Amino acid sequence: MSTDALLVELDKRAGPTTMSRLRLPSLTPRTVRRTRGRQRYDKYAKALPGIICQGWAYCKKRKKYSRSAELMTALAAIVAERLHVSQPTALIILLIFGRYLVGTFDDLCECT
Repeated sequence: MSTDALLVELDKRAGPTTMSRLRLPSLTPRTVRRTRGRQRYDKYAKALPGIICQGWAYCKKRKKYSRSAELMTALAAIVAERLHVSQPTALIILLIFGRYLVGTFDDLCECT
């Protein structure tokens, strides 16, 4: 049952005054949240190599940054702009992507 269908059912049972204004994300089943998260991650994972390697020229620009935190902040800014998400969200996407999918961005972009 979808979240909207569940809310409609709860609205019928509880009456219009209590449930009509209430939208609870916790009512979404865990499997639905996982599926949505996986779909978003897959979409971002396909876009990131192009954004980072070709669009931002990672191999050339990475040498400007002496600290990895500065590099990740710069990457988060460009990823946030291209994926239309906030910078903190972009940073989380980059951390997950780098940690679990590619290992390092040097490997992803095939930097020498």
